[in-house]
Amino acid sequence: MLATTKVVTTQTTQDGLQFEGKSIKEVGEILNKTLGRILAGTGETFARLSMEKGMDPYLLVAISVHETGNGTSSAARNKYNFGGLMCSSGLCSYSSVEDGLVKYVNVVYDKYYSKGLTTAETMNSKYAASTTWAYQVNSWYNKIKNK
Repeated sequence: MLATTKVVTTQTTQDGLQFEGKSIKEVGEILNKTLGRILAGTGETFARLSMEKGMDPYLLVAISVHETGNGTSSAARNKYNFGGLMCSSGLCSYSSVEDGLVKYVNVVYDKYYSKGLTTAETMNSKYAASTTWAYQVNSWYNKIKNK
């Protein structure tokens, strides 16, 4: 059975933000071991954006990797949409990788984390129609954390 994501908060130390005792740079290095294609090298950005909001960076990346085929989807490559985010006209489109990452993290925070939906299981019914979405996201989560 896959371990489920859990709520873990970031903490501020004299050395800056930390998540599970790791700095933004250290978490970014872990994330970069998984991130591919257009997402390659964005680990530190993912870490910084999520940790600043007290979010689990591994969960944010697991969702993004699942939703984008690890940066290979047309939405990721052509629209900088890293979470399958929908706008009134269809898939949302952003101006750059950084803009797409900022919007993605903000949407997950505003629509899920701030409402107490902080695990793949609690997000599943609102984020995705698939009943196996949480299982798939958690599979990525475990791969990311154990690299």
